[in-house]
Order: sequence, then C-alpha cells, then structure tokens
Amino acid sequence: MKETNIEIKKQYHQLNIDFNTVAEIISSDSYESILSSYWLHSHILNSIFQIKNVEKNNLFKDIFMKLNSDFNPKKLNSDLSLFLNFYPGASSHVHQDEYSVVVLGLYGKTFYKVNDKEVTLEKGDCLSIPKEATHQAISLSPRIIASFGVYDNTKEING
Repeated sequence: MKETNIEIKKQYHQLNIDFNTVAEIISSDSYESILSSYWLHSHILNSIFQIKNVEKNNLFKDIFMKLNSDFNPKKLNSDLSLFLNFYPGASSHVHQDEYSVVVLGLYGKTFYKVNDKEVTLEKGDCLSIPKEATHQAISLSPRIIASFGVYDNTKEING
C-alpha cells in the first residue's frame, strides 16, 4: 500500500460550535441535508448527518477564507459541509474522494483511518486527507466536524 502523507494540525481554529449552534444554522436557511452513513430504519439517530454548503453561513465566513488561503492555493472550487452524529461508534463508509479534503474537529472526538495511518481528531484540530486516499471516520463521542473540499475546476461538483 502506498505510504500516506497526512497532516494533522493541533489547535488550527477556535470555532465554538455545539448542537444548539447547528440547530440555529439549519433553521436560519434552507440547507441540503443527507444521511451519510449506514443506518437502520428504527435507529436513524445512530446515523451520520451531512449539512451541505455551510460556507454560506456568516459563522463560517472567516474559517472558510482561512481554509482557502491555507489549502487551496490554486483557488479551485471549494465548499464546506458539516457532519454530525449523536452516538459514539457512528461510522462513515470506507471511501475515497476524487478531491482533497480538510476536516476540522468542531465538537467531540473522531477516529480517522487514512490508508495506513490512524489519528484522533479533537475540537480545534485540522486533518488534511489527500485526493483518492482511502479513509473512514468513526465517532468516539457525539461529534460535529466540518469538511472542506477542494475540487478541480474542470469537473462538476457533486459534494
């Protein structure tokens, strides 16, 4: 397996986000939301929820500009989504993205496996995941993360 060069920055940001803040965000505008994990019909709150394009919210304006400055030097298309879950153990699918991703810990703890590396992301931390790296997130507690995607301008953005 190819060696994975991932970067984690401790205390990258100071955003204070909790589940009450998320409720205010989703009630303030019409955001697209997705169930983004395995889920059982009778246990839907064990799922991971995605709220797309939160970069449009004033709360994320400064961090979105900082992420673009630090991780998007070519000024490609980019966006910011929130992922949240209420229960420890909620897990994303093992997957690869066709774009680079930077994940910010906003609340709680999340374990990430990126190819052959394992890291724990906490509030304030930033994890850079290279394009096409195989990765999975597993919550260690109720958690909220922000996911910053940088896309090739020649490709359609699918989120």
